[in-house]
Amino acid sequence: MRHTSLRAAFLQDHRKMTKGFYRLGQKLEAGDWTEARRIALAIDRDVGPHIEFEETVYYPRLVPIVGAANVDMMYAEHGIGLRLIQDLISAGSTPPDSAVMADFVDRCHTMLEHAKSCGTLLSHLTALPPDEQNELLARLEHIRELGRSWSELADREESRALDSHVN
Repeated sequence: MRHTSLRAAFLQDHRKMTKGFYRLGQKLEAGDWTEARRIALAIDRDVGPHIEFEETVYYPRLVPIVGAANVDMMYAEHGIGLRLIQDLISAGSTPPDSAVMADFVDRCHTMLEHAKSCGTLLSHLTALPPDEQNELLARLEHIRELGRSWSELADREESRALDSHVN
């Protein structure tokens, strides 16, 4: 779906991510392991383009505005969310013990808090000149068309990191 504004496109993606983590937290708290794992797979697939846009376009633009330390924290929170999704996807069909489940719930809550705080920074994008917003919207739409999952992005990053250490 094409959007007429960067704000509308970003918010649509952001709502999808927030809703996914909210539902995931509910299922984890209820002990519905099968449904939690299904939701984790959907989050991995559905939020990949949003994460890619944030990490490659949005966050670098925020560094001069909110500072490198704050942006580093946002990347770290994405890492927590990614590891949660990867752990859920790779886990077996048998529910984990209560300590592991509690850890999953805690990490899910971290991602929900991240989503809330990150969404409030949208004003920094929407305050840009219209031409720049249109350029960023085109980049977001392109990233969406590529449709990479969150875990695919992580695999690419790991590959690049290994390649740079080998060369």
